[in-house]
Amino acid sequence: MCIRDRVLGATCLVEANLNGPGLEPVVERNGHDLIANQKRSAFHDSRRKADELWLVPKKDFFAESSNQFSGDWLRDRLTELRKSFDYSVLYGPPAATGSEAALLGSLCDGIVLVVEANSTRRVSAQKVKEKLIEADVRLLGTVLCGRTFPIPDIIYKSL
Repeated sequence: MCIRDRVLGATCLVEANLNGPGLEPVVERNGHDLIANQKRSAFHDSRRKADELWLVPKKDFFAESSNQFSGDWLRDRLTELRKSFDYSVLYGPPAATGSEAALLGSLCDGIVLVVEANSTRRVSAQKVKEKLIEADVRLLGTVLCGRTFPIPDIIYKSL
């Protein structure tokens, strides 16, 4: 059973990382084809990926605001998301490079910290965690990505 089969309601993926790569190729690579361009409330060019999965590109999330990540502007934008969708998942900026992730996390229900195997140092991850907790961010969990397995494929497949 797929996760989207368990979620009732419209879910949107929001590109809230102004300088990061877009999510559309990742979503399509994982089996969600671009179904249609449809409008959904204030997010003019939100793209429907599946029956209840939408993508809000960064150009639509940020619109033409010159105050990206100001507290008031961001709070209003998140309110618009909550009115338009049942669930919103925001892809935000790296937490170690600035205060934007902490601001975003403090206005959301929580944050998931993604760490890269063999790249993110333990001390750096701990400092980011402390910074998020100081900003009153609810840390929902941590994801380890890029983990490689030293077991040869032939042995690993037989396990």
